Amino acid sequence: MDRFVSGSYVYIKKTRPDKVTWAGENVNDDGAKVGDNDLRYGRMVLESVGGDMSKPLAVPLRVEYWDGSEFVESTNDSSSQFDGANYCRQVVSITPSDAKSSAKTSGSDNIVAGEALSGSFMAEPSNVKGYGVDSGIPVYKQQVRLWQRLETSKPKQQGKNKVECFGTNVNQPWLRYNWRQLGDEDPSAVITFGVFRGNDRILYRDEPGIPSVDYQ
Repeated sequence: MDRFVSGSYVYIKKTRPDKVTWAGENVNDDGAKVGDNDLRYGRMVLESVGGDMSKPLAVPLRVEYWDGSEFVESTNDSSSQFDGANYCRQVVSITPSDAKSSAKTSGSDNIVAGEALSGSFMAEPSNVKGYGVDSGIPVYKQQVRLWQRLETSKPKQQGKNKVECFGTNVNQPWLRYNWRQLGDEDPSAVITFGVFRGNDRILYRDEPGIPSVDYQ
């Protein structure tokens, strides 16, 4: 079945329990046509990002739909919601290896013309209230997968580290997708705290102890 259905219809089935006769131009063997619908197969997308291990990172978020040949941004959508208080977390890598991550997402709003406004959905590193030798708060180099919870199901664990979930959900199960070939699940992104941008002549630089992974 095509994931994009244009011009689909809603019918009331003809059962005739009261022997009523159906008639009119919008009546056929299926029933009485009561409306037209433009049904679209959609999904919410988070993009993987990396940066300074001590600073929050803006995570691009958008909603897409299948147009018959590819997924495109749903620019007519300004109603879908996100809430960073509702998230799941799985550690991919952390230094030191026995550290405990408290990375999370933050920010809540509606999307605007298919995407979250820049900086409105954030990934927060672990317990950053200070930085350097004068801070008693640990700052860890880490790579974590963070999910935005759209419904109650917990993402399936892939790898040795457990998946932890927090908050509730925004109740938008129709925007889930089969991202990891494990069945439909909430959208996620791999966040790397410990990647630095140099000058324009340096394409990429990372910190020791943070492995590369396939983003999204």
